[in-house]
Amino acid sequence: SPSVPSPTGKRTILAFLSKVDVNLAFEEKVVRLSIHDNGVGFDTKAQTEGAFGLIGMRERARLLGGVLLVRSERGKGTLAEVTIPIG
Repeated sequence: SPSVPSPTGKRTILAFLSKVDVNLAFEEKVVRLSIHDNGVGFDTKAQTEGAFGLIGMRERARLLGGVLLVRSERGKGTLAEVTIPIG
């Protein structure tokens, strides 16, 4: 996938997406944010040196008592969903 330099000097992969669905739901005991795109997808288990994106997002969700789930498949986009307990 093509990449471009980011403001931090690191390379950023271009997602080449044409659609993003964002849903924020306040349920009885949780708030749930889901973001689904039709981009190129990526390997969620791959670790890029110096990159802590998913690790940081999971840690932030955990600190709030929640959980982050990420599903992605090459050529089929990505779904990221964070669920945080409320009340």
